[in-house]
Amino acid sequence: MPEISQIIIYPFKSLPGIKLSSARFTSAGILEGDREFAFFTSDGRFVNGKRFEAIHHIRTSFDLSNRLITLWSDTKPYPQSFHMDQQCTQITTWVSQQLNLPNIELKHNPIAGFPDDTKSPGPTLATEASLIAAGNYFNPIISLEEMIERMRVNILISDVEAYWEDTISTNAETGGILKLGDIKLIVTNPCQRCIVPTRNPQTGIATPQFIKTFMQQRYANLPLAVKQDLRYERNSYRLSVNVLGPSNGAIHVRERNVSIEENRIPLRKFDGKTSTELLKNNFLLN
Repeated sequence: MPEISQIIIYPFKSLPGIKLSSARFTSAGILEGDREFAFFTSDGRFVNGKRFEAIHHIRTSFDLSNRLITLWSDTKPYPQSFHMDQQCTQITTWVSQQLNLPNIELKHNPIAGFPDDTKSPGPTLATEASLIAAGNYFNPIISLEEMIERMRVNILISDVEAYWEDTISTNAETGGILKLGDIKLIVTNPCQRCIVPTRNPQTGIATPQFIKTFMQQRYANLPLAVKQDLRYERNSYRLSVNVLGPSNGAIHVRERNVSIEENRIPLRKFDGKTSTELLKNNFLLN
């Protein structure tokens, strides 16, 4: 029986995350606290692993109840703690010095956050089996925990076969409905990956031929249900799924009321909507 095995949020975009036992959704359909902070360069672009490999060397721990982040790195090995709301200037200075990147700005959006995919800004979701299977594409094998860090997935599902999540939405026109306890997500598309998963998340060192190996193995191992999905034909460098989250509600680790509903939903103009809004104002397809 499928089960929610892990919930992970990343309070500061591109920095390491924290595992939670439960999480609530904001009115914008994201997990509370996920990517609620983001650093920007002076030209208004994200400070992230796509642009700055040195970000992989930053380590974090969080005390969310007291709104504290602790930062350290190989070059700054003595942990320093900061209040996430009251010491934004000090946090920015620390990160700026670590990256040797002046004039960066820290922004905060606790409702909508700073997702990569603004069309489907909800949490990303994958099965543990899919991440294990993808780790087995490589020699030496990449462990489950390292694949989680590479892919930066929010919700992990256990006790199902690899690529189970791929079958929830099998084309770009319709979304699949996934029930997690009392809430419903709409799965919109398989997540297209960037350069970040090619690197060891602890060292920043790239795995040789990562994208080529991944794409070949991924396409060769697609479930039958998505063999005709043109999204994989165009680019099979995809793992985990993007979703629209509800405008309220919560999820919990060890939740076993997890199921894919038979009905699907036409996506049309779904950009940035919540699953609550889309399910209320749309009709379902069998």
